[in-house]
Amino acid sequence: MENILDKIIRQKRIDLELRKSKVNLKDLIKKAESLSGNSTVSFYDSLQSSSQSAIIAEVKRVSPSKGPLRPELNPIELALDYQKAGAKAISVLTEEKFFMGSDNDLLEIKSKTEIPILRKDFTIDEYQIWEAKLLGASAILLIAAVLSEEVLIEFSGLAKTMGLDVLLEVHDRDETIKALKAKPKILGVNNRNLKTFEVSLETSKNIIQEFRNSQVALWVSESGIYDATQIKELKQSGFKAFLIGESLLKAKEPQSKLQELINNS
Repeated sequence: MENILDKIIRQKRIDLELRKSKVNLKDLIKKAESLSGNSTVSFYDSLQSSSQSAIIAEVKRVSPSKGPLRPELNPIELALDYQKAGAKAISVLTEEKFFMGSDNDLLEIKSKTEIPILRKDFTIDEYQIWEAKLLGASAILLIAAVLSEEVLIEFSGLAKTMGLDVLLEVHDRDETIKALKAKPKILGVNNRNLKTFEVSLETSKNIIQEFRNSQVALWVSESGIYDATQIKELKQSGFKAFLIGESLLKAKEPQSKLQELINNS
């Protein structure tokens, strides 16, 4: 039976064919390379240099498992609130069908903020990495559950040549072993199973415990983080940065919620 992740990837392939029919890869590369002199703030440096809990605050309207999170969301306003509260980076969902995101969200946020932006999407094609560069992202997401070892290595190398950081995401032991072959500088552990959307912070704790002696420079825990106590526990396990979405998006005042998480952890 097709799970949620399978459905997302199937739709992504359809969307990509449409995009390519409008702008082919050759023309996209030409446009992206014209921006080669434009520097973006380093995603890695921003997270690694933080003396506090380094939060990647997420901008998204909808979750496939939870439904609408913040339907009235104003991307620029929310991103600016995150920046004021002390976020070290912003994660912008650009997947359209399941998360109601858009490239325009990223472009608008980029034009108004100064901290690094992660283009959070389901990257399955070189085309999307060039898109991320053109949009002005500082980093891309690569998901080990979606890509082969060879493609993880290839895409990581391509992103590096473009000056983009990679958040390489895993969820279990096998995915971690595969991901480490790509020698990631930043490894994210998603506490959410993308096939079932079940969440457990034990996922992060178990994986970092087994692989803490790898060459990973920065560990990121993703999903299911709601309070400062959880962040403290994850920091004690070895995590430096935290990608947080739902708890901020559902908060009445996301800026205050983010400040509370940073100040109390």
